[in-house]
Amino acid sequence: MSTAALPRLSASSRGGSVPLGIILCTRERCRDLEQTLASLAGLAVPAGWRTDLLVVENGAKGRAEAIVGAFRHPEIEARYRFVPAPGKSAALNLAVAENKGQVLLFTDDDVRLPANWVEEMAGPCCAGRETLPWGVAASRQTGSATG
Repeated sequence: MSTAALPRLSASSRGGSVPLGIILCTRERCRDLEQTLASLAGLAVPAGWRTDLLVVENGAKGRAEAIVGAFRHPEIEARYRFVPAPGKSAALNLAVAENKGQVLLFTDDDVRLPANWVEEMAGPCCAGRETLPWGVAASRQTGSATG
C-alpha cells in the first residue's frame, strides 16, 4: 500500500474521514476478549476517523459473537466473523480480506490498549511519515510494557 493512497492527517484535516481498520483474532478466550474489548471501548478515536473493528473467531464457536455484539464505542463499528478453520493465519486472512480500513491495526485478544493507541499507531501512516509502524502494549499478566 502506498502512502500516497492513504488519507492525510494534519491539524487542519482532523475532522476529515480516515478509513481505519482494527483486526482482532480470537479462539476460546472469551474472558480475555471481554477485557480487550473493554480497553478498546476506552480508546480515544480522533474526530472524523471512521473506524472498523473486525473480530474473527476461529476453530470453535464460543461466546465471542455475543461479546462483540455488546461492544459499544461512538466512533467504532464492531463486526464479528467466524472462520471454522483452526489457526490464526486463517482468521487473519479472512480479516484482512473483509476489513474496510485503508490503514490496518492488529491486536490480540489478551492485550490491554492505552487510550491513545489509535492515533499513536495510525497517525504516522496517515501523515505519510510511516508505512509500517510498531507499537507498545501492556501485558495482561504483568502490566509491563512490551514492544
